[in-house]
Amino acid sequence: MSEDARVMARAVERYNNRARARREELARRTEKLSEELPRIDEITREMQMTGLSIARAALNLDTSAVERRVKEIGERNLALQKERETLLISHGYPGDYLYAGPACKVCDDTGFHDGNLCDCLSELYREELAEELRVSVGGTPATFAGYNEEGFIVTGVDENEMSRRERREQLQRVKDYAARLSLSRRGLLLMGDAGCGKTTLAVCVASEAVCQGLTALYISAGRYFDLCEEERFRGSEAASEELSRYRSCDVLILDDLGTEAPGNMTAAAFFGLLNAREIAGLPTILCTGLTYKQMEQKYSAAAVSRIENGFEVIELRGEDLRRVKNTFLL
Repeated sequence: MSEDARVMARAVERYNNRARARREELARRTEKLSEELPRIDEITREMQMTGLSIARAALNLDTSAVERRVKEIGERNLALQKERETLLISHGYPGDYLYAGPACKVCDDTGFHDGNLCDCLSELYREELAEELRVSVGGTPATFAGYNEEGFIVTGVDENEMSRRERREQLQRVKDYAARLSLSRRGLLLMGDAGCGKTTLAVCVASEAVCQGLTALYISAGRYFDLCEEERFRGSEAASEELSRYRSCDVLILDDLGTEAPGNMTAAAFFGLLNAREIAGLPTILCTGLTYKQMEQKYSAAAVSRIENGFEVIELRGEDLRRVKNTFLL
């Protein structure tokens, strides 16, 4: 599992801002109580002297005396904490109102534990990934939990029961694919006409990937190939940096494949993307309205071969869901 540097930077910034806000709030509370309850201020200052008291003891006493003195200081510190807690509660404040320890006791507010991301920072990273998806797709990302199943199955529009059953099976196949994303290396090809639900289902998979701790990114084929042109013919470092995100993320959605403007290097760029991600064992989700024959003509037989042998293929059929009233906005 990999982390996207740009998304992680935003998560770390939020993490640090939250820690700073916590320190500022603690300072505000301490200042307020120092006026209201002077004894609280005295206790706080005495507790802050604990470390200095231990250092002085170590300089002036022998080993056995130091141990005895450290124990005495520790006991005094605990007594002061208890006195402060009792005083706070007696004046209507929570006992931990002036708690100055870390918000996360697992990582001590560093964001890392045993060389890995701590859950406290991972949660912010997942939130930032969800925000990245929201911005990319231009709205709140779809999730399977909030998916309007009837909007996908279109009961009453697809009058044929076999058609409705087929849609249920397609939806379940996509859910099954999403559930095993962290174990699978296969890609997913969603084929079908405009409005059949390809993008929404792909974003549902991406949302599930984020919940599994995977980095999932979305980009339209048009935008991806434009970046390839900028990198190749203009030497754009910004384009190269952007492309590296999509080439290396855990799960990539390449949407609207086939709608991009014709380009001199589209076929090569597409095959290069498939090849690089296949070698790295990274699943790619493709959404297209093209048939296999059309993809072969546009991108090459080699690219289609990679898809046929390395992707799970789901062909979506049925009514254009955008025309069905009160269904999920696709």
